[in-house]
Amino acid sequence: MITMEWDGLTDRGQFGGMYLQERDHFADLARDADWNAVFEELGGRPGWANLPRPGIRSGFAPLQAPTTA
Repeated sequence: MITMEWDGLTDRGQFGGMYLQERDHFADLARDADWNAVFEELGGRPGWANLPRPGIRSGFAPLQAPTTA
């Protein structure tokens, strides 16, 4: 079972430098439609599918993972 993450934080100051850099990179891959790289990243971090770019309040996430009942 894959656990999805959603941190609910919109303040970039709540994150450490390396983690923030990794999350920004992941968001950049999705923004640039580099889907091969997005899915490669998700192979190691499947929970990131629903995480928006830190500090962006739009709530846009790279992917919206389906939920099952």
